Amino acid sequence: MPTSGKNAIDSVAKARQAIKAVQGASQREEWEKESATAMRNAYFTAGDLALKIIMTHLEREVDNQNKELGHAEDTLFGENDSNHREQLELGIKAMKDHRDELEHSMEAVERNEDALDTEHNMSDIAGSDNDSDPVELAYDAAII
Repeated sequence: MPTSGKNAIDSVAKARQAIKAVQGASQREEWEKESATAMRNAYFTAGDLALKIIMTHLEREVDNQNKELGHAEDTLFGENDSNHREQLELGIKAMKDHRDELEHSMEAVERNEDALDTEHNMSDIAGSDNDSDPVELAYDAAII
């Protein structure tokens, strides 16, 4: 085979390798973008799940508090002893205060759920360049 033919074959082989390298780099870049998006989505999913677990717990606590309040108010209604009535009234006030705190916590979790949803939507628009940490948003909801 003449030298120029061998050079041409070598040139074609080198060109193919160069194309494969470029394709590999572009595939790698695409994979990195997809991985970053998947990781970001996983963080948002974990944050959303954590907030839902917290909200479910708070809802159960409020339901239990309402049942206990109903029972205490029923007991108060039939109580004639002034001392016992006063104690029941204080207990009912304390239970209402606790229920109010639980409801306040639920509102804070809802605000954080909204913030997390907004952050997720914004990160979808902006891409993976967004520096906010969705796990931190979920953690903020737990520190009420």
